Amino acid sequence: MVIVQIVPSKGVGRRTPVDVPLELIPDPEPLPDERIQSREEVEKILAAIHRLPPGSKALIVARCDGWRYRQIAAVQKKSVSTIAEAVERATGLLREELEKVGVYLDAKRSDTRKNARTHCTKS
Repeated sequence: MVIVQIVPSKGVGRRTPVDVPLELIPDPEPLPDERIQSREEVEKILAAIHRLPPGSKALIVARCDGWRYRQIAAVQKKSVSTIAEAVERATGLLREELEKVGVYLDAKRSDTRKNARTHCTKS
């Protein structure tokens, strides 16, 4: 077994080196099969987004680009709560489209109004 020393970059107090077995350190480069699977999944996600109605697609894309609800609300001249509800509906539509092709987003959040986010993967 090979042991490597890692010095934490953040934390309170001294930065004490930690011994970690090499096999526990993830390989940063994905395997070719993982790369292909990931690319296929991204293609399915993009296709699902393109199948959404224009308004839903615009909301999903805006959230993926990092727009906050208040920014979207200002552009669309709607209330933040209206935008939050519309994003939730758009996310539900996207989830349905993705499930049709076997791609599953993380579990639904219990309090979507407080913590609603569309999770996007950029490649």
